[in-house]
Amino acid sequence: MEPLAFHMLNFCKTFCEDETIMLSNNSQLVDIQMVAELVLSGEIVISLLLVSLLNQIVKEGTEDEVFSVVRVIAEIITISPCTSDQFISCGIVNSFHGIYCLPYCSRIQTACSHLIFNILCSASALTFAQENEWLLLTVKLLEFINSGIDYTSSNQEHKILIGVLCFVLHHSANKVLVEPAKAIILNSSLVSLTDVIVQKACSKGPSLFQHNQDTAFGELLSLVLLFVFFSLRSLHTILEASIDWQEFFQHSEDIQSFSVLGIPCHDLCRLMHFGPPSVELIASQCLLELLMRISDQRTCTNAELRCSVRYLKSIIAVTEGLVFSEDSKVAGNCGACLSVILGWEKFGSQEKVAARESKWFRLIMEEFAVALTAPGLTSKSFTNQQKFAANLAVSLLRLSQVPDWLTSLFDSHLISGIVANLSARNVTAEIVNLFSELMARKYLSQEHIVALHNLFQVCRRQVYEGSSKAQMFGQSVKKVARSTDDMLPLLFGLMLNQNTDWCSSIGAADAPACD
Repeated sequence: MEPLAFHMLNFCKTFCEDETIMLSNNSQLVDIQMVAELVLSGEIVISLLLVSLLNQIVKEGTEDEVFSVVRVIAEIITISPCTSDQFISCGIVNSFHGIYCLPYCSRIQTACSHLIFNILCSASALTFAQENEWLLLTVKLLEFINSGIDYTSSNQEHKILIGVLCFVLHHSANKVLVEPAKAIILNSSLVSLTDVIVQKACSKGPSLFQHNQDTAFGELLSLVLLFVFFSLRSLHTILEASIDWQEFFQHSEDIQSFSVLGIPCHDLCRLMHFGPPSVELIASQCLLELLMRISDQRTCTNAELRCSVRYLKSIIAVTEGLVFSEDSKVAGNCGACLSVILGWEKFGSQEKVAARESKWFRLIMEEFAVALTAPGLTSKSFTNQQKFAANLAVSLLRLSQVPDWLTSLFDSHLISGIVANLSARNVTAEIVNLFSELMARKYLSQEHIVALHNLFQVCRRQVYEGSSKAQMFGQSVKKVARSTDDMLPLLFGLMLNQNTDWCSSIGAADAPACD
């Protein structure tokens, strides 16, 4: 192995000097693409050689040598993300721990953090079985973050490490890396830091809108909100039994008593109301996550609501207005939040008062009715939000006392107009749920039922044809962050993938299931 290690180290040094260089021994040209292909082919010797080399030079080599080997491994994973599994199996996590235990320069630690991020991003869950090594590394990363980050931080290395922690939490939601996730969620310094950054953002009021992802504070705030989102999903999986989700109903002016990562619902609403689009989107996803967890817990325990009617009304007011957001994802999240709150009407009088005194529900439903019967007359911002309004309509129809205005709105004439405008091209699952509820409530005539039956038969045939073709294109391509600029979009995409089925499922069930 020693001669091989010597040649590999020379290759790594040469690659860092000029990435286009190829080494030759008169009979074979070797470049980074060939090395990546060898590792990808299952040639374990190459990945083992690189990890062994990294361990050796961490103990005995120079900083430049450490940097060159880290860079080569990072490039291999960028070319072939699936090779992450091999590097983990060969013990690269212990190498990372060794690097963070030594006072290396910022250049090496940043490159190492970026490499860890991409490994967590691209490796399969089966390779995370050895949790102890990940726990040791996570504790070391937490020490490093806590020693130097605050709300004014513009250090890219700290931001990359927050992204690394996001991925650990993401994996824990799938019941791997559970102990490392607990170390993150229960870290008091991170809990305090999150609170400080959120309070700083809320104090900016309308001027917060100017802090988008292009500003240092805007980037940090987006990362922290993503961090909170993944922590909430992790909490639901690994600490559900010990979490009282209604604690998140406290006011931001109250003394913070959170022992875990999170943001009060009221502060999330402030961020949604004043924040730029990226902050608005993540905050709305966090709010939906919280409301769904509160709803699940209340359904299981039949617990009373521990916030005031005024508090609940303020949440309703913010989310109602954003149902008209031009961002369909924000509109969907807010529509789903309203559907969840309307579902609480069965629990008590406070919830009934909050839901029935809202004036915006009627406006939303009237816009929805116009969108379905005369699409050209609706506001442009509402055109793509019809499926979210459909879920809201289902929730209103399920109230113990359906509002009189809703009954008069969905009269036979309006329903006939909606049915006449439907085709196999524009029928959605949400529209099907709406008509199922209208039929259950006896709003549909026999003519409506026959017309819808014929339409759904056409839709069913098209779905069968489409699904058979879709099976031919089932391969998903793993993505990694080629630079720090790719990190936030990649985490955004991961967050949105977690939320794909939420908004469509809200209106499809009577209540959240009790685990």
